[in-house]
Formats: sequence, C-alpha cells, structure tokens
Amino acid sequence: MTKKLVKVLITNSGGTQEVKPISSIIRKEGTRTVDTAEIVVPAQVNVNENDKVQYIQDIGDVSNLTAVYNFQGTTKDEGGYGLDGDDSFDDIVNPNESKSSGGNTYANTSTQATRNRMNYGIIYHGTKTTIDHDSKFDFARQFDIVVTSSLRTISSATLGDKKIFFSKIDSSGNGIEIGVIFKQQPYGSGSATDNRWATYARVRYNSIEREFRQDWSYTSSNAAVNKPIAGKGFTTRLWREGDNKIRCSFNGNEKGSWFNGNTSLDSLTLDTTNTGSSDSPKPPYTLATNNDIWLGQGRDGSNNATNDWDGIAYQLKIYTGGHLNNNEAQILIMSASTPTTIKFSGTVFRVDDKTKNKRISCKGDGNVILNHTFNSSQFSNSVPADSSYVTRVSVGGVKKNLYPITTTTNLVKSLLNLADSSFEVISTNYTSHTLTGQYIAEGSFLANVRTILNGLSQTAFWSNGVKTFFLEDDSGITTGLTLKSGQGEESRGVKILGMGKSDNYLVNDVELVGRQFLKHAYDSVGTVSNGTTHTTSKFPVNLRITYGSDLIPLIQDTDYTVNYDERKITFSNSKTLVKVEYDYEDTSASTGNSFTHSDSTSINTYGKRTRRYFVPQLAKYGDLQRLGQYLIINNKDTRQRYQIELPYLANNLRENHKISIVNRKGSADVIVKQITWHYPEGRTTIQAGENLIDGFDLDQVDSLATASAVSSIQKTKV
Repeated sequence: MTKKLVKVLITNSGGTQEVKPISSIIRKEGTRTVDTAEIVVPAQVNVNENDKVQYIQDIGDVSNLTAVYNFQGTTKDEGGYGLDGDDSFDDIVNPNESKSSGGNTYANTSTQATRNRMNYGIIYHGTKTTIDHDSKFDFARQFDIVVTSSLRTISSATLGDKKIFFSKIDSSGNGIEIGVIFKQQPYGSGSATDNRWATYARVRYNSIEREFRQDWSYTSSNAAVNKPIAGKGFTTRLWREGDNKIRCSFNGNEKGSWFNGNTSLDSLTLDTTNTGSSDSPKPPYTLATNNDIWLGQGRDGSNNATNDWDGIAYQLKIYTGGHLNNNEAQILIMSASTPTTIKFSGTVFRVDDKTKNKRISCKGDGNVILNHTFNSSQFSNSVPADSSYVTRVSVGGVKKNLYPITTTTNLVKSLLNLADSSFEVISTNYTSHTLTGQYIAEGSFLANVRTILNGLSQTAFWSNGVKTFFLEDDSGITTGLTLKSGQGEESRGVKILGMGKSDNYLVNDVELVGRQFLKHAYDSVGTVSNGTTHTTSKFPVNLRITYGSDLIPLIQDTDYTVNYDERKITFSNSKTLVKVEYDYEDTSASTGNSFTHSDSTSINTYGKRTRRYFVPQLAKYGDLQRLGQYLIINNKDTRQRYQIELPYLANNLRENHKISIVNRKGSADVIVKQITWHYPEGRTTIQAGENLIDGFDLDQVDSLATASAVSSIQKTKV
C-alpha cells in the first residue's frame, strides 16, 4: 500500500471530508505576509469558497493518524479533528533552555534533549492535562501510540513505583496506560541485581489486566544501556498489529516481558485475540473506554489521579485503525520532533473547477488578523474583554484605543485578542519591552505588530496550524542542523540555489514622526495698519486673531492673509490691541513627536539612504527614539539572502529556526524566513537570511494606509 504523507481536511456545512491531494504547494510566509496554499484535489470533492481547509503533513503515514500533540506551549491537537487538551500543565520550557519549575530544573538543551531542543516542551510534575473522550479514540482494533518525553530524575525509588504519562483506562474496565516503572533486574553473575526506571505499559480488556516491563541491556563491562537517562528525551511506543498482538518498545528496542501481576509471561507480545468470537479472522478484544485521556498522571484502582509524571513532554501521536510499519516507526524515533503537523490552516477563496480535478486557492487563518484594522470606534465596551492583558484608557466611561504605559507583550496579546480571540499567544521565549509613553492602536494589525515587535523589541513571530501565535527573539532558534550542498554523498541532493545581497531596503538616515501633540501660543502684536507683517515663532495651526478690548475676531482674507510656509501674517486694515493665538506641533528634542537618526559609517559606504516614516501608534519621544535606532541597526547594511532546496519534505523546520548551510564557497548560519513544501515532488524550498520583502518595511501599503487614515498627522516642517 502506498504511504500517505499528506492529507487534506475540508470542512463545510456538509461535514468534514478527508482528501488525498493530487498536488499541493504550501507556503509558510512567517512575518512576510499571509500563509497560502494551492491544492489540487479530485473533481468529485465537494469544496466551495469559504470552506475551511487543513493541510496535514508528517514524517510517517498519516492514513490512520487521529491526534497529534506537539506540545509547543499548548496541548492543542494537530491531527485535524480538534481533539484538544485543556491546557492544564505545570510549565513551558523554551527551545535550548532549562526551566526551573516547582523547585526543580528541567533541561531542554543540546546535551540532554538533542533531538527535541529546537522546539518547546510542556513540563509535568503534578498537574494533568485532560483530553475529553471522543469516538475517534477507538482502541477496539489496531492502534499505535508514540510518546516522546523525558524524566527529570532517575533517582532511586521503591520497587514497583510508577510515573504515568498517558492514561486512558477504566481500572475496572478497559484501557491503556503508558509510563515508567521502578523495577529490579539481575545482571552479571551470581545473585547481583540492578534497580532502575524502565518503560511500562498497562492494558485492560475482557476483565484481564496485563503489564509490560522493559528490560535494559548491559555492555561487556556491565554498564546499563537502553534505559531512561535523567533529562534526556526518549520515545515509548505501544501498538497492536494485525495479528492482534500488542507490543511495546523503548527508543525502537524491544526487550522485556508482559506480566500477569508479578508473574512474567516471558513474551514480548501480548495476544489479545477474542478466541470466543465466531468471526473469521477472529478480532481482538477491545481496549476502548469512554474515560478521558489524562496526560501527566495515571489512575489508581478507583480511577483517582496518581503516579505523577515528572519531566518534559515533547510529542504524542495517536493512530487508530492501523499502525506504523517498522521503518516508519524507526524514522519517527530517530527524527527531531516536529514543531507543527498542520502545515496550513485557512479558508478557500477561489475554486478552479476543471474536468478532472479542482484547484483550490486558500489563505491562512492569519489572514483575518493580518488584515484586521483598528479604529477608535471599535474600542467600546462591547468588544471582547482584553482586561486580563492590559486595561485600556477609558474616556467618558468608554474604552478607547489608547493604552497606558505597558509592555509590548501585553499590547500584542490585547490586540490579537481584539482581532481574533481564538488565537493563543506563547511569549515565554521573548524579551518584552516596556514603552516610555502611551500607545495608540490605529491602522492594520500588521502595522501595529511590526511597530511593537520588529521595531521596539527585535522580535520574530510565527503561528502554527492551530491558531497559536509565538513571539521569539529574532536572533533565531538554534537547531544544530547543517545543510550541505555539493559536498558529495553527504549533501543528499541539497541545493543552495541563490546566494546574494540586496540593498533594496538599506536605510541609514531616518526621520520618524509620531502622533501629533499640540501646544498653544499667544502673541500680543498691538497696533497694525495696511501692510504690517507679523511672523509667528512656530508653524501655526488653528489660527485665531482678535483686536480691541472685546477680542473681536478678524476675518482671514479680508483683514489679513497668511503664508503658512513662511509663518507670516500680513494685515490689510488698521487695528489696535491685536492678539494672535494658534496651536503648533510640539517637536522639541526630548518631549516631541519626532526623531531623526543616521549612521555615518553606512552613509560613507553606501551613500545616504533616507526614509521618512509616519508612526501614529507612538506618542512619546523615547519610543520613537528606540524604533528609529533599531530601524538603522537592522537596515544600515546590505542583506544576505539564501534560497535552499531540499529533496524531501522537511517537517521539522519552521520560521525563525537557525540552520547552518555549507557549499564550496563557504558556510553561514542563517535564519529560516519562509518555507514552501511541494507535493508530490517531495521537495522543500527555504528562504533564509532575509525575506525578499522586508518584514519591517514601514513603507509598505498597509503602513501607508495607516498613516493617511489618521487625520491628526501632519508633515513636520523643517
């Protein structure tokens, strides 16, 4: 049977269809723009504009894939059926870091979690995640459960103690549990024994309970191998094959036995055939139960929580109605855990209906938020509450789009909640910045996010297929992955198609203008006559001229004319006690709404590249200063850009991953900006280094529209 690496779920009023695509091009755009998908499906598929589309792609066969939990700061399901956990757990550990939680340290570093450190993990040490029972969790026949996790410690315990990671069992009915057990095993000669933690599984069916206890191995010097190591990720697999036999492995190694109580059955397999069935071939006994799945804790004889897990969860995959073959399982065990399995989630915006197939064009879920526009009328008490992040300023009892001094994290969470409250924000790997002044939310979501994240706090952001928005420092997430081109057999078809520099977005001299703030001026001119002139000290706005003790207004173009560019008033008639009042834009160096900055070294090297930006969201000089300085730092030199092609579907990479590339010309460490997957060619194209279109180009249309839509912004005169 042909292995199915991808599948498409199309949801509309008629339900959800699972479709194998004929071909597809999936583009993950990162900070550049909205993700897109071009998918060709058979002509008989029922699909229309605005239908929901999810594109699932994995290392192994996805035919029987029911649920996937990648634990990227959340327990959402990426199998496509929304079998989400309740997001109850103890903590989140960042890529390449250790995390102190509950008084202990959980390591997700290169020395321990070599295959998993490039991604996030969920920490359990007393809290459990609950996944509601669903009929799709059908363990009546074949199944496959693959758990990648780690143990914080392997310190000595009482023989028979357990730590349970996965529990879907009724202790008086059917079900499954997977974890570890502290057991004793003989080694060497004589009566010597060794006590260690080992892989453990418990199954119940037809009033029968059996346990699997893994055996570790020894080297010639009696050193134990193939057993859990403190802090190091390992993979436990429990599966039932077509012969009705259940098996269990640790990192792909099968060693140990099934037990009835404390009596070993001396067998690696557990035959669960229903011998009393009249069907041919005879089916297995069902392990199905209506109990919820628990992650991080097991169940005792009364179905109460017990046997807490103590470690990091990296990935859980559940297959029902079938199982992985040995080669697929080994590849899965040897590969780095994938950050996202739903490579695309979005909505159909065009269907090209052809004779033999249909070509559907889709925009990602991020299209809703990236095209969302904020305006002051939207910020009333009727909008979704975002007070858990930050309380906006109220004027006359109505919430406005004016934020008090707060952090960039709170701003992004609040704005995302207002644009689409179904998105979740993960910001544990992000250094937040506290603004020096108030913030005004106006214009598109993308314009606001670029100002807050790219400008004020040097941040990358990406989202997965289950509406999770990640904030990360833009220095990239180290993966340890090296891609080699033209290096003989080692290259395996890797191509570096483009290496070049671009000065399209080079900036070394900037002027930033924020929201306009006005001050008031008052000039006592005295007596004037025809031809008398008066020059104001500032460029006047809202000009008002009076005369006499009763402050009688003069009429423009009758009693006087104004040259605003020269700040000059020319009087046409004789008047006494003339007074001039006007507002003017505050542009003072320390408190005004503008900032200029340049880099002399870059100017001497490339020539002067000047840009002027309107940033109506910022209201304080200090924030404009930070934005302007970062804009110069990020854009003062030419940008290196790389295009890399891989002859396979790279499932373990995502935006902001840092990789090393090598060819005959040299090597470079680069950050992934965009990824495109091509099916059925089995090809991945990566844009690294810098985007073809700058993620922080405030001159793009959306930012220009933002500036022009704000009536209070005027060009600063110099």
